[in-house]
Amino acid sequence: MEIAAQERPKNLRENIIIIEEAESTITGDNIVVEANIHDKKVTVVGFENHGGQTKAVSNPFGKVLVGHGNTFDSGFEGYMDAQTIATYIHGPLLPKNPDIADEVILRGLKRRYTLDYLEPLQDSLEHAAHDAMLKRLNVK
Repeated sequence: MEIAAQERPKNLRENIIIIEEAESTITGDNIVVEANIHDKKVTVVGFENHGGQTKAVSNPFGKVLVGHGNTFDSGFEGYMDAQTIATYIHGPLLPKNPDIADEVILRGLKRRYTLDYLEPLQDSLEHAAHDAMLKRLNVK
């Protein structure tokens, strides 16, 4: 196998994330994260499924309220900056977390258009699914 060195693109971020294989796997409908979206604290619910641990994360997506997150005991989940949201949360991430879905849509639209706000949608069913998970995991 031949490997050639390449010049680093100028827009490459300096963040380094190290993923280590773990001795066990975390699975289950078992994670709640508190994230900060536009200076508003929101809870994010979902299914956590990973066998690795992500270390050296400079800007976590949020603080783990229930579950494990990046490492089995770090207390933080994922990564987030102005352009990226990364998470171990699986399953219906966007349908059960309409605030995150709105943020992803807004970020995409901002790349093409000049706007800072989306009109709220009628998403009572999505909030009900989100709230049912919070209740199931005893989070208020």
